[in-house]
Amino acid sequence: MGFFENYRQRRLELTGRESAETLGLMQDYFQDGANWTQQMYENANGARCLVGAANHVRVSSVDDAKHWLRLAIAEVAPGVACIEDFNDTRRTYDEVAAVIERARQLAAQSFARALPPPAPVVEILPPQWQAQPVVVYNPPPRVRVRRRSSLADWIME
Repeated sequence: MGFFENYRQRRLELTGRESAETLGLMQDYFQDGANWTQQMYENANGARCLVGAANHVRVSSVDDAKHWLRLAIAEVAPGVACIEDFNDTRRTYDEVAAVIERARQLAAQSFARALPPPAPVVEILPPQWQAQPVVVYNPPPRVRVRRRSSLADWIME
C-alpha cells in the first residue's frame, strides 16, 4: 500500500462521522422522495438529485459522503459508473433511499474502526489545587555556647 492509499484510508476513517451526518441530512432533505429529482442536479422547485443533495447539505468541507455513496452503489448496481447514472436510472425513490442508508452504515463503520481505545480517566487540577510538597522545618539543635568574660577565665579552665 503506497503513501496515497494510506492517506486516503486514514482520511476516510477520520471523516466518517461527518460523512454519516451528511448522509443523514440527505435522508431528511429528500422527505421520502418529495425533494428528489432526476436528470438534473436541482430543478426549479428545489428538488435535487443525489449529488445535488450531497453538495447542498454538506456538513464539512472534508466529508466523503460521495465516496460512501459510490461504494453502496457498487454493491447494489455493479455496472453503474457514477452516482449521477445511478440516480437517473432508478424507477423509485426507495432504491435511492436504500443506497443512502447503506452508505451511511459504511461511513459509520469506518468511524467506529477509527476510534482510539478509551483513555484512562485522570483528574486534572488547577495549579493552586495541586498538592504542594510538604516542607518541614527542623531547626538545627541548639548548641550551648558559654561566653567567657575574659582571657583569664578561659585560661583558668
